[in-house]
Amino acid sequence: MNEASYFILGYYIDNPRDPNSLTRPLRVLLLDKQTNTWRHLEIQEKLDVDGVPENGCLGSVLRIKPVGEKFFLETHMTPSASCQFVLSHDLKLEHILFGWPIEGPPSRRLLIGGNSAHFAKTHPPSYSLYDLSTATETLLLPLANDSSMKWLDDDLSNLIDEPWCAENNSPCEASGLSGAPVSFFVNDKTNALAMDVQYVGEGMGSRAENFKADVIYIFDFGGKTLQHREFNPVALQKMLGNYNMEKLTQPSALRQLFMADSALR
Repeated sequence: MNEASYFILGYYIDNPRDPNSLTRPLRVLLLDKQTNTWRHLEIQEKLDVDGVPENGCLGSVLRIKPVGEKFFLETHMTPSASCQFVLSHDLKLEHILFGWPIEGPPSRRLLIGGNSAHFAKTHPPSYSLYDLSTATETLLLPLANDSSMKWLDDDLSNLIDEPWCAENNSPCEASGLSGAPVSFFVNDKTNALAMDVQYVGEGMGSRAENFKADVIYIFDFGGKTLQHREFNPVALQKMLGNYNMEKLTQPSALRQLFMADSALR
């Protein structure tokens, strides 16, 4: 990365005896152009008790980019998985994220799309929220008690071909649906997030191939524990009228939403 204030290089030392492998550690050099000073960091692979890498993050360096007041150094794991080393401007390793930051409205909190199994039939949504100011990560999806899965299972019930799913090693329930956010908004003032996730039946057989359903998730992370609600978009519109993700994070909407039953149909 070479920008006005900083130059950063991520690299491995070449091993001529084994040119097809990466020789650990991952080395990072940073030039602060304003002070004309260099900093150096070495990132070692953590090993478990059997000497096997715990996270497999030290793959080839794909890119380095500034994110807020931090630098994200991305390494390759698989075509469907990567690691993000979160580095401070003084080149301290603050966190490791598994996945990719999702572009969205400006916020000190980033929505992170999690890694997935590359050859799996479906890719259930996996998302977390990373706070740049505190270097803390909060898991959002999947939820252990996602009440929308019940009505999605009802909608899928006549579309699932269970023998096909068993033969093709594909999940036959809503919790296995592939999904991705259509839109989202993080409100730093109200400590809330609204996210529209669209689920699709891809990878669940021909009858479910054209299945689509949206779930609106509301998260309140201002208290001691994460609070959430899930809503059907049609029911939510009947309740609030026209809305967007930003409106759903406003105090008046949050009060109404968290008083309502979750997963309104």
